[in-house]
Amino acid sequence: MELEVLPELDALLPRTAEEEKELEKSLLEDGCRDSIIVWKDQNIIVDGMTRYKYCVKNNIPFDTKEKDFQNIYDVKKWMVVNQTARRNLKPGQKAILLAKINGDQTIENVEEIAKKAHISVKTLKNGVEVVKNGSEKLQEAAGNDKILARPAKKISQYPKKLQDEILEKLEQSEENPETFIRKYIPQMDEGEVQKFVDEEEDVVKADYLKKMYDASKTGLDQLENAFAEHNEKISSEHAQEIRRLCQQISILENLKTSEIECDGVNTLDFVCPTCGKTLREVLNDLTEREEEISV
Repeated sequence: MELEVLPELDALLPRTAEEEKELEKSLLEDGCRDSIIVWKDQNIIVDGMTRYKYCVKNNIPFDTKEKDFQNIYDVKKWMVVNQTARRNLKPGQKAILLAKINGDQTIENVEEIAKKAHISVKTLKNGVEVVKNGSEKLQEAAGNDKILARPAKKISQYPKKLQDEILEKLEQSEENPETFIRKYIPQMDEGEVQKFVDEEEDVVKADYLKKMYDASKTGLDQLENAFAEHNEKISSEHAQEIRRLCQQISILENLKTSEIECDGVNTLDFVCPTCGKTLREVLNDLTEREEEISV
């Protein structure tokens, strides 16, 4: 029986040159111990393409086993879900791969697919968002584990040129990716923001950047006012610590598009994504006061 290797399947889970070298050495020493899995009635290899290549090259005998699939989509899904454990892929890498081959079905079957792939539902959803909204460079970085799926998802919400800029600057930074992203937008000047807004074809991404930038500036102004009001209760040392912690306060995380006009929300009720406390609670801890600080 003549077997076929489809390039699109062979490229789905590529091996490194070192991995191929080790595999060939193992085949020469121990023979082909695992059966090569073939798509039933199609004679297309779905598992064991590299083994097949080196078995043919070195005249090493091998067994085959057939497996039934409805279509090429089912083949790819099976390959990613069942083979990634052997390739030492990180959860984020699995999520990106699954998102690329599953399309809309990832959303419908997310819990089932995540369970089979041994990753969390949240990680898989993050991967879907990165593939759906991320630039090619961002998708490649997440797929190669250069950035985790969660911060990659956050970057993917911005204009694609800005995504690539943030990614490039992030690679040069030793800072935690999520902390870096939280600080990046507020530190941009208005001219830079407007340039990215004007150049972005996706209206949703352009609008998101503008609103997040405006929200960060509004939020920081509110925090400055809060500090001024509580100045008599807080030592200068504590005030500096609070200012540092403010970078962790989820101003950008809470002021999403649907909530962007929530001016009535008290700034001190924003939650720090790192420690899970509100700024009000942080103030209480820092001043070692048991009574609630009211605004």
